[in-house]
Amino acid sequence: MLSSGGILSSFAFDSLPAVGPDRLLLLHSDSQPVARAIRAAVSRHGWDVQLHHGTVQSLAATHHLAPAALIVVVAIQVGIALAMSRELRAVMRTTPVVFMSRREHAEAHEVIEVIREGAWGWLTLDMDPMRIPHALEGVMDGEPALPRQLMAGVIEKLRHERSAAIVRPDGRAAELTRREMQAAHLIARGMTTAGAADIMQVSQTTVRGYLTSVRRKLDVEGREQIARVIAGMPTPSTGV
Repeated sequence: MLSSGGILSSFAFDSLPAVGPDRLLLLHSDSQPVARAIRAAVSRHGWDVQLHHGTVQSLAATHHLAPAALIVVVAIQVGIALAMSRELRAVMRTTPVVFMSRREHAEAHEVIEVIREGAWGWLTLDMDPMRIPHALEGVMDGEPALPRQLMAGVIEKLRHERSAAIVRPDGRAAELTRREMQAAHLIARGMTTAGAADIMQVSQTTVRGYLTSVRRKLDVEGREQIARVIAGMPTPSTGV
């Protein structure tokens, strides 16, 4: 359960009348209570909120039929935002998309990768509900939506990332971050996800995120193909 100061505390706003909604916000969430609370918080600030509870594919189809000015995706499960952002990549080329999750689920690596895919930001469900409309207004003005607490982790993560060039099977060059390269080498040596997570001192979800990014950048499907691509390259340090 979220803290009393979080988004769920905005249920009281359901009784307040909306203020002339003139913009469409498409809100995707598998949690009805969270969706209702967010809608209550933003509808009174000029947003016409349309709730969506289906698949990412149907979300994109709904947006195609009735284009929204902004899309907010609530990712309740750990690690799901990155996969969803990739499925929404085409939509995010034309429409700002903002992700939301519980603070403990917002790992810096996933936040960075989601933004790289085209998202305009990541908000947390424990933020003051009254600040959500202001954050979304900022996105419409071209500003990123990223709370200070997440910003610190993202900056620290980027500070320690270095990219390395690697040749894909099709001969094209790809850029892997230092941690992506480290995860790829560990897995290529036959290590399990749990083992790699222990060495890298990150969660297994984060390791899976690195490997998903590696597969996408190298345009390969499995761990054996990753191993073949990086074969012969110098092994990076396994220290943190």
